[in-house]
Amino acid sequence: MRNEISKYRKKSYSELVKLTKDENIVVMEVLGESGSKYQLGIQAFWDSKKDEDLRVLSDIDEGGIPATMPLSRSFIISPEGKFVGRVKRKEEFEKI
Repeated sequence: MRNEISKYRKKSYSELVKLTKDENIVVMEVLGESGSKYQLGIQAFWDSKKDEDLRVLSDIDEGGIPATMPLSRSFIISPEGKFVGRVKRKEEFEKI
């Protein structure tokens, strides 16, 4: 999931806004390191008001019963293209 969500983190705000049209959800099948198949969904929606901060959410699951509690990751991006409300973990600071 990290690989897919990182692709969306590299997109511009205007590119991500396109995902809000018609409640568009991008769904794809991905292979995990173990070879298991997973369903990954990515969608974007306004975090509070239209044309302001945008939240991009990704969910991944194996289908079946676990699908009721998918693993999720998200980020928020402002119209200026800045990430909002993200606190870096210690490991990320060490890479800088």
